[in-house]
Amino acid sequence: MQSKHTNELHYDVSKDLMALLKEKFDCDNLQETSVNVNAIYESNKEKYYNRIAELQLPRVAAEQFLEKRKEHDSLLYFETEIEKVVAMFRKEMPATGSTSPEDNSRNKQSLSIVGTQILYTDLKDLRQQLDANEQIGVVSADKIKIRRGGQGAAGKPAQRNSSGRGARPPKRQTTEVGFVGEWLVYKSLKETLKNKESVEWVSGNAKSAGVNPDGDDSLGYDIRYIPDNGKYERYVEVKVIGRENSFHISASEVKFGEKMKKNYEIFLVRNINDPAHMSIEVIQGPFDYKGGSFNDNEFFTVINDSYILKFENE
Repeated sequence: MQSKHTNELHYDVSKDLMALLKEKFDCDNLQETSVNVNAIYESNKEKYYNRIAELQLPRVAAEQFLEKRKEHDSLLYFETEIEKVVAMFRKEMPATGSTSPEDNSRNKQSLSIVGTQILYTDLKDLRQQLDANEQIGVVSADKIKIRRGGQGAAGKPAQRNSSGRGARPPKRQTTEVGFVGEWLVYKSLKETLKNKESVEWVSGNAKSAGVNPDGDDSLGYDIRYIPDNGKYERYVEVKVIGRENSFHISASEVKFGEKMKKNYEIFLVRNINDPAHMSIEVIQGPFDYKGGSFNDNEFFTVINDSYILKFENE
């Protein structure tokens, strides 16, 4: 009788990498099958802001700290680093030993909106001041239709699914400007709709403003409402832009917009610092492609100014 012996070596790269991550970063909650790093980051970011609130530190300054210090922001992918990020933020904050009006104003954030200069401590304070400011009127929203545009070299039409070479991507809006844009749209809907009770501000900014304790940035939209004489909810994503016809949008916003089709709307708040030209424009159903796709449709051109490469081990 003969026997055959086969030498085999089984090496599970994913399992070994997972074990290394758990040991290195003390993350026992990592799952081998699926690791949603964005969800971990968002959860840790919320814990960071909760800690900021416990210490009675200004949230807006804490948000600006993360925006300016990307190397510190990236630490929030790891729960064990939250206190370290808080400590670094406190170290960079100006001393607040004096309570004189002059010193207090020095420690407040400043924002110019609709020709008005506002000093505020956090987004809740900013919302309260915006509500009380009679110089900021209600801006009505007008629907617009869009088509794929942009010019390439020598006046030729822009290519679909553009890599962005030669194209200038729009500037990313700051937390405060995005907040004010959402507030303006929320105010506009509340003031102009008969069905005012249907208007809900649901984003993370709504939570920061003290309007909605359940506000969440992962929904894929900022506001929802039921139009007058309508039966179905509309889901609104707010974008603040200038005179350019372009804006950044996240994968979650696109995914939700594709699901909701005509019930998904993008409200463009234009020229937020120019009272004479400020307006709100509504694009209804931008991701209802009518047989097309995100990268190939008749409504807009995609400019990719960054990429994520995803792969699996063979």
